[in-house]
Amino acid sequence: MCSQDLRPFAVVEGKGFTNVAQELLDIGAKYGSNVQVEDILPCARTVSRHVEGEYEKIKLLVMEELRQTRDHAVTTDLWTEERTNTHYITVTVHYILDWKMLNKRFWPQERWKVLNPVTTSEGLWRESFRNLAS
Repeated sequence: MCSQDLRPFAVVEGKGFTNVAQELLDIGAKYGSNVQVEDILPCARTVSRHVEGEYEKIKLLVMEELRQTRDHAVTTDLWTEERTNTHYITVTVHYILDWKMLNKRFWPQERWKVLNPVTTSEGLWRESFRNLAS
């Protein structure tokens, strides 16, 4: 899998991978060996739609939580995928709610087409929240 699909070895340690593996094992135990994997796994478009829906739910939750806080901090991670030379940004919001320190990470997004790159921390902060709020 790792060499065929050019994935890192650590992919097998992720919670998402182990959840999918467990679900497949459960289906195999329930229905036996007559099930084809193509009949179980969704297509990429279905997964994409599901992820987009989950993102919207989490975004609304975080925006509501941020309205309840007085202060928050934002950190970013900018990186480039070497094979395609695509620039990405991950935004993490840190805040305290009900005496608990929370942080929410937003999935990497292509860095706004990099035609007009944001170069200052203030500009990056404004751009991050404008994209988060949209």
